[in-house]
Amino acid sequence: MWYFIGSGLLLAYTLHALFRDDFYLPGKRGSGMHLTGVSSWLMAAASFCAVASMVSALVDHHDERNNEVKYKNFSAACEWLGWGLAISATVVGMVRGEVSVT
Repeated sequence: MWYFIGSGLLLAYTLHALFRDDFYLPGKRGSGMHLTGVSSWLMAAASFCAVASMVSALVDHHDERNNEVKYKNFSAACEWLGWGLAISATVVGMVRGEVSVT
């Protein structure tokens, strides 16, 4: 149930951030970071990977076939791709000047 709620909220936040062209990442100790432009789209793609990973866990839970390995491989691939996109969003944003720390 938490994956369903979390994936829905993350999807809604990502779509809102794309609509505004301002993807805000809150900071643990600081105020956070705003991504715009290309870096915002890359971070949105990373968020979509996270949503796909959570949804695959939900589908695996309700699928009666014995194919858990395929779902785990898909989830792992989404996680690796998502982390790669998140890191590249930050690097591209810094290089292009699309990151502002508030």
